[in-house]
Amino acid sequence: SDCPSFVPAVNPEAEDEPWHANPYSMQNYYFPDFSKNNCGFGRDYPAWMGINAYEKHYLFREGSECCSKYFPTVGNCPYEHTVQ
Repeated sequence: SDCPSFVPAVNPEAEDEPWHANPYSMQNYYFPDFSKNNCGFGRDYPAWMGINAYEKHYLFREGSECCSKYFPTVGNCPYEHTVQ
């Protein structure tokens, strides 16, 4: 009776629309640099950290947020603060 459905498909990424309105690549963020076991800063984070809602878990405005989540025992965290 309701097949085929004429209701538009649900967009699974709709919850991320506010994030896409202000692209991450234009700003510098603190991010976990797993190769250095520390948090870095800038726009040179891995591309996957800035898409598909990963940005909510891997990109931070404050270095202390990144450090406390990923490297709480590292003394010199974050290791960089230079704007790119």
